[in-house]
Amino acid sequence: MRRTVVNKAYWLFLLCFCFFSIACGQSEREKQRLVTEYEKKAYDLRMQGKNEEGLKEQLKAVELNPNDTESLLILTGIYLDLENWLEAVETAKKAVELAPNNSKTHYQLAVALERIGGDKQGVLKSFREAVRLAPNDTNALINLGTAYEDINDKQSARRYYEKALEIDSNYIPAIYLLGELDAEDGKIEKAIELFKKAVEIKIPENRMAEQSGSQRDAKGRLQELTEQKKNSSQKKP
Repeated sequence: MRRTVVNKAYWLFLLCFCFFSIACGQSEREKQRLVTEYEKKAYDLRMQGKNEEGLKEQLKAVELNPNDTESLLILTGIYLDLENWLEAVETAKKAVELAPNNSKTHYQLAVALERIGGDKQGVLKSFREAVRLAPNDTNALINLGTAYEDINDKQSARRYYEKALEIDSNYIPAIYLLGELDAEDGKIEKAIELFKKAVEIKIPENRMAEQSGSQRDAKGRLQELTEQKKNSSQKKP
């Protein structure tokens, strides 16, 4: 008789556990559905230039899933778009705490610190960590280079621009930035050569947003230095 009671208690516990597990599973699926829905709305609104509305939707997603690194990175990006630098920094720091081995969290923190200004060493440290974790990320490499330029270490800046070109010999931002370093050093011919190379490269469609700005800047600098060289030659006796 005692064994029967124990078995009944066991099966009752098991039944309750199963119902609880099913309920939890359904609750988790519903939460993820809502998170996905909020993030899609946030994305669509950002594409329409409605960043304030997008922020509200992304905040809902983060509230439901506060430990999701990708959600925090998206939220950081929205804060950056809105020029809410302090919120961007704090959100990026949370992402770094949750995912210290994710290069994107350190990259976003560096960008946020750069925008707020005043902490050049913090920017440098975060970009350095992003590059350590993703050594083949050309975008992180050139940003680390510009961080070195900001502390007047042009030699280190050049090294990271050149590293980016070792990975992608047609990476226009690195070519442009090297051209600027040469122009500053008075190496006009070399700078013109680099700017010309940057202008002539055909940018892949999937990298247009990333590289078109540097190509446009390179074109302007090429025209400027070519004109400067021409005027210099005309002044010679």
